[in-house]
Amino acid sequence: MNNYERDYTLLSLCGLNCGLCPMHHMTNKENSCPGCGGKGFQKCRLVTCAQNHGGIEFCYQCSEYPCSKYKGIDAFDSFIPHSNQLDNLKKAKEHGLEAYQSELHQKIEILNHLLDNYNDGRRKTLFCTATNLLELDDIINVQTILV
Repeated sequence: MNNYERDYTLLSLCGLNCGLCPMHHMTNKENSCPGCGGKGFQKCRLVTCAQNHGGIEFCYQCSEYPCSKYKGIDAFDSFIPHSNQLDNLKKAKEHGLEAYQSELHQKIEILNHLLDNYNDGRRKTLFCTATNLLELDDIINVQTILV
């Protein structure tokens, strides 16, 4: 849907950690995914649904969440960010968005460090996958070993 904007685009409407996605870290940003609420045209049915439910920023803010659109969503795709959508939204809802954003920003900072210092051009997907799937404490422990 055109002109759909969100304040925080590093966590998607449906729970994808966009800030940890390989497409978000592309060298040529013009070809990268705009994410929901980013610049560009979003064809996602959840964006349309969010607009129909008052322009919510995250699906968990909807009184109907989790709705039928979330049935089996974690098994929807083999793309790694899709495997944690429900857990990500659960964390954001239970711990508060600010706490979730803080953790996500720490993971993004570690991911950027890994990409800047250890990526030989073939490890971006590995680093993005690891930071997406591992808990923050585990990532910090791995980073201290590398440093």
